[in-house]
Amino acid sequence: MRSEKRLSTWTRQLAILSILLTLTPAVWAGAKYKVLYSFKGGDDGIDPHGNLVFDRAGNLYGTTAQGGGTSACHGQYQGCGIVFQLVPQSGGHWKENVLYSFASGSTGGVGLEGNLALDAAGNVYGTAYWGGSDFQGTVFELTPGSGGWTEKDIYAFCPSGCDDGGSPGSGVIFDDAGNLYGTATAGGTDGGGGVIFKLTPDSETWTESVLFSFCPYNTCSDGWYPWGLTRTASGDLYSATTYGGNYFWPCVPGDGCGAIFKFSPKSGNYSVLHRFDGRDGAFPNSGVVLDNQGDVYGTTASDGAFGCGTVFELSPKAKGGWTYDVRYNPRATSSVGSLAIDSAGNLYVASSGACQNQTGGEIFKLTHSANRHWQYTAIHTFGSGVLPSSGLIFDKQGNLYGTAASGGANGYGFVFEITP
Repeated sequence: MRSEKRLSTWTRQLAILSILLTLTPAVWAGAKYKVLYSFKGGDDGIDPHGNLVFDRAGNLYGTTAQGGGTSACHGQYQGCGIVFQLVPQSGGHWKENVLYSFASGSTGGVGLEGNLALDAAGNVYGTAYWGGSDFQGTVFELTPGSGGWTEKDIYAFCPSGCDDGGSPGSGVIFDDAGNLYGTATAGGTDGGGGVIFKLTPDSETWTESVLFSFCPYNTCSDGWYPWGLTRTASGDLYSATTYGGNYFWPCVPGDGCGAIFKFSPKSGNYSVLHRFDGRDGAFPNSGVVLDNQGDVYGTTASDGAFGCGTVFELSPKAKGGWTYDVRYNPRATSSVGSLAIDSAGNLYVASSGACQNQTGGEIFKLTHSANRHWQYTAIHTFGSGVLPSSGLIFDKQGNLYGTAASGGANGYGFVFEITP
């Protein structure tokens, strides 16, 4: 169900209850906001997407969906995108290095919108939504050398029939043995709803195996169009699907409102933890995070009490099953990217202006308070037309980092830091 303009009686009651239970918004007066780097366009990047990642030396890595100086991807894109590195300098400045500019859609791909992963040797791994030898997306590896960085497609999707998946949009993660896991939003053996895949290294090659295929039909309830994976210490994988799950009212006649799932690579067991019904949120557009107690947190991009989505918690029950609770109903902005969670269990959310006619985004914090309620605290509000384009990450000192797809000194997006 796309967001209803007229709330049902039940939803109106939920909205009133949410207002009564939510404490008066506070202001995080001590927060300091800083733009670390503004992209220049052209040979430099345009439109950063995907969560940033740190290496052991404290350098930041990320991708832009466009830019790089090539004309090969002009049309829908302004260039095929880049992978960049930001290196901290004296005086609090950061220097950008373009590690690799993707030259064409057929090699490496185009549409770099997922999270990167780094191995112990300093190699960088990521996904491209389009492109590759069959133009259904790739998983790529960047390797540093004396002459610069070398790109290699370690897997190109859809060599025959797309049973292996297609259009990976969320990046990859490692397990302890050096295997890569990820999701693709299309393809698979069950109607084209996407897959969970594994890439296993063997000398100079990687072998792909499909661990689970999602089904996009209303006779299926597992969800489809999956997002990036979160891995626990035991090896279980958690994430969300934008569509599928509950096809009953009010999630019809659309594609379903989405679901949260758990998958065990060891047993092959797939289980749905929650199916959204619109009133509790709809259409998750990012993965989830877990706290030390095994509680699962995430966001939906639509519906809920005010039509702007929800911030939710799923808690495991002692005798099996999960309890779902809405922890916050955004009133003016819709969340984007995965949450960040600190050691105290507080949540940090980046949200865009794509709701209630808002034109700018914001960063806010949700803090535990009495009776399992959560307090909203505004951290930073962006100007008109400036929208966060990734989730948030912490450094070792507790500073937050993220990206915006537009704005900055040149209008092509930027990387920011928030210091508590």
